[in-house]
Amino acid sequence: MFVVVPLTLTVLFTNCSKSSNTPSDPPVSTSSNNTIQWLQESNYNFVGVDYPMKMGRFQSGDLSAPVYVQWVANGCSSQCRTLVIVNPYGGIDWSGEAADQKWLDRPNAANGYIHADDEGPGYIPGASVGTLFYKKQTPAEGVGMGAVFLPNKVSLLVVSHRFYLGRNLKDYIQEFQRVVSFFVEQGTVDTNRMAFFGASLGGFISLHSALDFKYPPKALALLTPLIDLKKQVQFIDGLSGFISDPAVVAAYTEFFEPYLRRVFDFTGGRPAHVPAAYSPYTVEGIAPRLKSKALILHDTWDTLTPVSEAISLQQQTSALSELLLYQHATGISWNTFEKDHSQKSEGLNQENTWPFYSLFIYNHLLDPSETIVLYYDYLKFSTYFLEVKAAAGRAQNISGIKNRMLDLCSARARMIDYTGQIGEVSGRFYVQQIMKNIWGFSRPEITICDDLKTFTF
Repeated sequence: MFVVVPLTLTVLFTNCSKSSNTPSDPPVSTSSNNTIQWLQESNYNFVGVDYPMKMGRFQSGDLSAPVYVQWVANGCSSQCRTLVIVNPYGGIDWSGEAADQKWLDRPNAANGYIHADDEGPGYIPGASVGTLFYKKQTPAEGVGMGAVFLPNKVSLLVVSHRFYLGRNLKDYIQEFQRVVSFFVEQGTVDTNRMAFFGASLGGFISLHSALDFKYPPKALALLTPLIDLKKQVQFIDGLSGFISDPAVVAAYTEFFEPYLRRVFDFTGGRPAHVPAAYSPYTVEGIAPRLKSKALILHDTWDTLTPVSEAISLQQQTSALSELLLYQHATGISWNTFEKDHSQKSEGLNQENTWPFYSLFIYNHLLDPSETIVLYYDYLKFSTYFLEVKAAAGRAQNISGIKNRMLDLCSARARMIDYTGQIGEVSGRFYVQQIMKNIWGFSRPEITICDDLKTFTF
């Protein structure tokens, strides 16, 4: 559901200079007209190239609050091929709103702090136990979630939902759809070359925003997403059934309460009490409405969003969706594992997922003749394939890797190891080396892609 900021290369590659203009307080919207006010402009630098970036306040009379967006137009002024990124949690430090400034003024905002979810729906002073993690996010960090897409002339639209200011999950979907519609109808974004990306709660917003939407994306990349609200609530309600330590149960209860309050605020209660309200947000309700190609990446040690939701959705939408799992030799140790989408020492993380979901998105946004620039961490990405082989040895299903390897097996893919351990190589050469060194499958580079099609992992 939950607090994840993937794909952040800010420390390695970025520099963001703000303008001197101070954002004004948001005016009250009194009509249904959609408007955007650009508050700041600056340059975002990725590997030595400056990209113009704007930060703006979007308003509509149909929305309860302004929505803050970042737009990086990558060599285009209209009909831009665009990756739309959901940013549920980041603390905005450029809105000019008193509501944001209150959170920014608390001690340790730059590093993050825990605070009561006192602006969330249904908060009861002295009774609500839920807390949330707040951290200030600079404009560079917001755009950094999609930095690796910039060398491929993909524009970025980052939509910030400011979870800490309350509202509910349905509000986030409406905000996202309204912003995307605005950019499409202004002629800025090309719907035929548009993709959505989200992780955790961001995955939920991306997925459900694509359903029944007049501008469905061509591709969805979902990293450890929340998918099925009914199953999620049932999972949370049943925590004490598989966690024996009362202190751990209490910690999970505190963590999940802000999410449950946002769910109940628009559904009206638990699934057993209002089943109809949950129907659109279940796997069964999603499956017939999915129109976009989707790649779901999940870790079997996810202690926040059960991997069973991802497996079930892929099975029911197999014509449109694919699933890539990071699998482990054992089940979850609920009393000792961290509350996270993967465990710190190993698991699905940004370094071993960038190439996979980047390529999936590029295949839907780029022309077949275009070169693909693919940044990756050589050691961590290569280690992933060792884990896949180990999973196969445990007789676990690793069928999801075949299409990902075929995507990677391309002479047009330029793979650049940003850690500098090896020089630039083609995707085809990289696949040849992985297949030879890990699987013992030695074939010439010129034929490896065709040979891979008949290989059984």
